[in-house]
Amino acid sequence: MLKCISAIFLMCLFSPAKAQLHNDPVFPSKELSVQWEAVQNDYQNKPVSLNAITITNNSSIEFPGRGWKMYFNSATLIIPDAVTRNARFDLMNGDLFRLTPAVDFPSLKPGGSVRIEFVAEEPVVNITDGPEGLYLVWDAMPDKGFSTGTFTIHPIKPNYKGLITTAIIYD
Repeated sequence: MLKCISAIFLMCLFSPAKAQLHNDPVFPSKELSVQWEAVQNDYQNKPVSLNAITITNNSSIEFPGRGWKMYFNSATLIIPDAVTRNARFDLMNGDLFRLTPAVDFPSLKPGGSVRIEFVAEEPVVNITDGPEGLYLVWDAMPDKGFSTGTFTIHPIKPNYKGLITTAIIYD
């Protein structure tokens, strides 16, 4: 009887730890670095901007091409379909967007990168026009967000029709 009670006690003691193991993400999201680049204002001669997000796998394991979504905030509206056709952008609420990998989105081997080009509905003026607060949500754990690693913004040199710079004002 004492053995039975001891066995039940041990099962109860270690069951939460075992259950916790199943809640671990498939991939360590902190090992993803993300870069944003304002590629071109007045894209296709329209008052919009072409932008790019590059996701790089800095881990020693493969990052899957499916089973996740990336969320971020952006003050600028984004056209849903990526120019590169490897992702989709959806406005969730306010300034919260969701990036969903498309069928063409590749799995990223260690050290691998993927570039996603997309169009924002306004020209890029400064870094505040880029995404911020990126985090990953696994489809298997939709109620939990995981921060990504390093986020880098490429230097911006805005130029578009109607841009007023200090040189124009003071020269």
